[in-house]
Amino acid sequence: MPAHGSMSSSRSRNALNAPLADALTAALTEAERDTSTSAVLVTGSGPSFCAGADLQHLPALAEAGAPPVPFLRTVSDLTRRLERSAHPVVAVLHGQAVASGLEIALACDAVVTEPGTLIGDGHIRNHLVPGAGSAVRMRRKLGDSLGRWLALSGELLPAERFLDTRWLHEVVEPGQGADARSARRRDLRRGRESREDRFEASPRCRCATPATPWTSPKPPPPLLTRRRLRHRRRP
Repeated sequence: MPAHGSMSSSRSRNALNAPLADALTAALTEAERDTSTSAVLVTGSGPSFCAGADLQHLPALAEAGAPPVPFLRTVSDLTRRLERSAHPVVAVLHGQAVASGLEIALACDAVVTEPGTLIGDGHIRNHLVPGAGSAVRMRRKLGDSLGRWLALSGELLPAERFLDTRWLHEVVEPGQGADARSARRRDLRRGRESREDRFEASPRCRCATPATPWTSPKPPPPLLTRRRLRHRRRP
């Protein structure tokens, strides 16, 4: 059965703060411990998936004399865990997926969205530096040119502009996200089961190693130098 992690701070458009990041981390931990979990769904309630970091939370930390590093580390660890999860992770976007919202979506295995969803990296608009991996994942998943443009301009683009990148898998009509994510979850699960049939996990790392030993072909004989070729042609 799928585990559902939802951001439910709709009054602030699910702007990410420490309580919300902790709640998502706890939901992911619970899903990974549940042996019946087949996939993880990440959604947002209210008008937006996630409109970025809570800009009131960061000044509140400064006024309290608390450093922002623990909060930023929590968000960074969350995206890293989403990306490395043993379960397929599907993000369902709507409204806005900006800055931290984009970082969460970039860490997921599959992404579907409603039409007209605005997607972008708004850090530069607020004089902030990405802290959860978008600077790397945007160029890797969206392409070098588009990734650079989003990072340097802060522009928000409609979801349809991301279909050609193949990072965004499908644009679905409002109310059909559940059907789309169920189909995507089945495809991901079949793909992972197929890989498990051919690969076994290495006990020392997270990468997969072939179940049967690899035998390299016999190396070719060394190439003859031009001098030796000339010598052989002489009578």
